[in-house]
Amino acid sequence: MSLHPSITLNFGGSGGIVTPIFFIGATSGTLLAKLFNLDISTFSAIGLVSLLAGAANTPISASIMAIELFGTELAPYASIACVIVL
Repeated sequence: MSLHPSITLNFGGSGGIVTPIFFIGATSGTLLAKLFNLDISTFSAIGLVSLLAGAANTPISASIMAIELFGTELAPYASIACVIVL
């Protein structure tokens, strides 16, 4: 049994906010890719970072995170998606 989440919540921190954002964004990107018959992995990655940018109101940080996680070839598309979401 891990006590880390309860310690975070006991001290007033928020637990479990970012991971659902990642999951919902990636799932939405996958759904759009399947609907339009496009590359699933690319749209999953763009969905993940763009929902994070919109939910946290941090397009620059989400764009940098996209570069770190998915590489520079996805950077222009992820950056445009992060700015559009706002």
